[in-house]
Amino acid sequence: MSQFEYVMVMVALILALAVAQALRGLSEVVTSEKRFWPHTVWLMYYVLLVIQMWWAYWDYTNVEVWRFTTYLFALTNPIIMFASVHLLVPFAHTSAIDWRKHLSAVRRSVCGLGVIFIATAVVANVIFFGSPWLHPYRIFQGLVGALYLIGLFSKNETINNAIPYLLISTVVVGQLVVRLNIGALIAD
Repeated sequence: MSQFEYVMVMVALILALAVAQALRGLSEVVTSEKRFWPHTVWLMYYVLLVIQMWWAYWDYTNVEVWRFTTYLFALTNPIIMFASVHLLVPFAHTSAIDWRKHLSAVRRSVCGLGVIFIATAVVANVIFFGSPWLHPYRIFQGLVGALYLIGLFSKNETINNAIPYLLISTVVVGQLVVRLNIGALIAD
């Protein structure tokens, strides 16, 4: 077993927990009488993001020597993903939750984690994968980061409700334009 394979076991476990929590939450939220579509779309976004993230983590094969600090850095975004999903859908039984109020209560925390997520992703792209600061993928990362920042600071409900739809669109387009091939950000 290579060092990469060994490290990816923990990454896979955390991402699996995040996607399981998001899918469980989706099944409860969609059937809830108090469902709120922007909240539901946030959960769909995180399911998509976990799938995209698993695809993107192949880029870590570029790391030749793993240190504990590199390992912790690689775990940061899966942990952020799980924490974000947990904020959106707590473990407690969720059938009685008013999802509009719940999203309003956790949105800033989720968006704050998202800002950290994007910053960590950009740093990983540059330091560990050797991709340049001005790589075309930065456009999509910048858009996602801007959407998280808007969600963090905006008090406008219409804008905040549009953010998960815009996030999904940005991630899908970024994936199709830049990350269609595995290992797309690894410098040649």
